Amino acid sequence: MAESWSMHAVRLGDGLLHYVGDRRMIEVCDLGEIILPVNVELVADDDPSATHWAWIDTGESDPCMIYPAWALFSVCFPYGPKAEVESGKGRIVRLAVTEAHDG
Repeated sequence: MAESWSMHAVRLGDGLLHYVGDRRMIEVCDLGEIILPVNVELVADDDPSATHWAWIDTGESDPCMIYPAWALFSVCFPYGPKAEVESGKGRIVRLAVTEAHDG
């Protein structure tokens, strides 16, 4: 799998990268944290580098609702994400999210 994106996130008190996505949306949240550039890569479900769960809508190619914990991700769906997959609305993917470093 070679799909990857440049996004932004903040590192919260738990040390994990949260609010992964567009920088402007993170700024609107006004978290008071430093916004970091991150590399986001689509990886296999069983890849040990997977750090986040995300959703890709049917017919789309970019992930959304990106969270570092299954519990945070799954509450985005009233009937659970697996029910949404079964109804054909999209798919659950695993991502490797890492802080981008120069050089």
